Amino acid sequence: MIFLFRILFQIPRERDQLGIVTIPCQQHCKQTCPHTVNRVKTYVRLLSLFVIPVGTMYYTSCSTCKGLQKIDATRAQELEHQLGT
Repeated sequence: MIFLFRILFQIPRERDQLGIVTIPCQQHCKQTCPHTVNRVKTYVRLLSLFVIPVGTMYYTSCSTCKGLQKIDATRAQELEHQLGT
């Protein structure tokens, strides 16, 4: 039954690194250091034919402590504008 479900429905994720910004760490180390800004898109695929987008998640990862911080889409857009300058 589970095998059949895995054949019919697949949940692929696509991870994109948007860039690197220097911001204070909100997790553990509290230092101002480079963070990578990442976007993860989740899809549902039915019979490998139809791809339906389910959601998008943004997060930053600290280069010092390796901590992950989930951010919302507006904060991710602000950081993307900061990357452009």
